[in-house]
Amino acid sequence: MPSPEYRTFVDSLAAARLDPGQPVEEQRAGYDLLGTLLPLAENVAVTSVDAGGVPAEWVSPTGTDAQPPDSTGAILLLHGGGYCIGGPNSHRPFASHLAAAAGRPVLVIDYRRAPEHPYPAALEDATAAWQWLTAQRPGEPVAVVGDSAGGGLALALSVSVRASGDELPERVAVVSPWVDLTCDAASIDARADVDPVLHRALIESWSATYRAGQPATDPLISPLFADLAGLGPLLVAVGGNEVLYDDGIRLIEQATAAGVDVTAWVEDDLCHTWPVFVGAFPEALAGAGRLATWLTS
Repeated sequence: MPSPEYRTFVDSLAAARLDPGQPVEEQRAGYDLLGTLLPLAENVAVTSVDAGGVPAEWVSPTGTDAQPPDSTGAILLLHGGGYCIGGPNSHRPFASHLAAAAGRPVLVIDYRRAPEHPYPAALEDATAAWQWLTAQRPGEPVAVVGDSAGGGLALALSVSVRASGDELPERVAVVSPWVDLTCDAASIDARADVDPVLHRALIESWSATYRAGQPATDPLISPLFADLAGLGPLLVAVGGNEVLYDDGIRLIEQATAAGVDVTAWVEDDLCHTWPVFVGAFPEALAGAGRLATWLTS
């Protein structure tokens, strides 16, 4: 059963639900504000960096006298927000707890967003940052984590670098992934009453804005339509109370059928991208810890 803190937070999310009629600047400001209200983990440092031409920041564990940080490996974080909102400001708390729990630095990139920069800008930036990161840390384990649209972007990145022959992520973890921008999933309507974050009008608006006329079935826009064979280990985390439930479940099924080593993680009573809200309720902190453990195992 979810904690009282979770229920209180979910009520506040539902009350501030985004509306596609809001100007994108207001949507972005509201999402970034949420990030400033959540606490950073202790013993982390935040440093701005140019990641292959992409603005980014390192969120790094500084360690303690008792437990120094692990200097080997890194994690690339691709934030959610429908390819239209979100960035380092919204995801810095999540990145900090991920870094602290994993003992590895987390690179959070500020990829270009729609409507100013529709597809393929986000994928181009993710690819440039990935190439920069792997060049910076040759021979080290480098994993990718993404939530919502960032989860779809993480998979599109994996499919793209596989095709180009570049180094694949050692592991990829996607939380509440948005992998089908056709918005045809039955859960979008079936679970509308229990999702405090997303709803059909919002994700259809974001899909159209990001695609800018490109087909929703393009496998680099909707990785559910991609050939997933040959990708590395994949963790798919899905909340039972989210409209993108079917995206996650179908991804688990299709990746498994393609021979991918899939770890399925379904939390029946939790909402969209719950680990991102670390510091708001205990389930989020536990979720970030579980992600960190899997990404570094």
